[in-house]
Amino acid sequence: MRDRNEEGYLAFLWDTALMSGVFLFAFWRMGPCRFVSPITGEQLELGASVRLLVILVAAAEVVCYLATSARQRRYSTALANAALPFAIYSFCCVRPYWGWKWLAVLIVLCLLLAGLALSSILTPAPRHWSWWELVRSRLRFFVSRGRLAALVCCFGALVTVVSNGLFGIPVLTADSVERTETGVEVDENRLVCLNEELWAELDEQERLDVLGVVVQAESANLGTPDVPPLHGAYLGGYTVGQYDWEKGTITMDLQLLNQASAAECVDAVLHEVYHHYQQCLVECYTALETEYRGLLAFRQVPEYIEETEHYQTEGMDYYNQDLERDARDHAAYRAEYYLHLAEELAGKE
Repeated sequence: MRDRNEEGYLAFLWDTALMSGVFLFAFWRMGPCRFVSPITGEQLELGASVRLLVILVAAAEVVCYLATSARQRRYSTALANAALPFAIYSFCCVRPYWGWKWLAVLIVLCLLLAGLALSSILTPAPRHWSWWELVRSRLRFFVSRGRLAALVCCFGALVTVVSNGLFGIPVLTADSVERTETGVEVDENRLVCLNEELWAELDEQERLDVLGVVVQAESANLGTPDVPPLHGAYLGGYTVGQYDWEKGTITMDLQLLNQASAAECVDAVLHEVYHHYQQCLVECYTALETEYRGLLAFRQVPEYIEETEHYQTEGMDYYNQDLERDARDHAAYRAEYYLHLAEELAGKE
């Protein structure tokens, strides 16, 4: 006998699959795809995280689809089915932002789901139902209500993770020292921690504070009028550090801080400090009278301006930009100085 709801099933399945695909593409492009363990706080690599997300999406869609009754096959339910796995995945990634508050949300969610499960089991069923009809009925009752409960509890996590991908919400901020008329005093007690043995004993916040000293010292060396604030956040894709040209801030990836050596982290942060210096050059150049713009110190600036207006973010086009090449060269040169200084300071102790 032909299922009278066959067309409804197909339309509902198509809507769910289409919206899940849109969610997956947008989620991946925005960058918050790397899974953060809520227990250890460590990230998986991007490839493993994407595979985990795809598995979760597929499993959630199959369960939700099988547990959707005829009267629920509508666009709003398909949207909830598509959003649910991304909300659950995001909930596993918010510990760096929420601290241990995620545990309170988890307890509330478990209580809600346990209550729904108990209610489903205790609800009386017609005696003539087969075991399959009974199981399907209980499953539909639980999923229809549990899906909404989980979505509501995890919606804030989805918003948090997506907002970080779009706007780079900082998780940690390095201690800052105001520059005085006599300059910035380098905190040798922190700079010595660039020694690899001492570096291995530091947590993310302590490492960020050490790099903050490097930012202060290098800003003074380059002569910039201010010190860019240094933040730590979970950046998308393979980004290890970024300079915000509009806000004038530096953000380092917390995975880099957690796993990389002192040499790698110093190189990355010096690269971003040099971008701040380049921006200062651009601002100074645009304020100069025309006859002074030909000075040797400003020869590279017109190219910087051109590249910032048409900035390339991928492949060799990104790698070959003067902005990036000059920042790499400067970082490689100055990183040796700071690492050597740290070794000298460690030898004095």
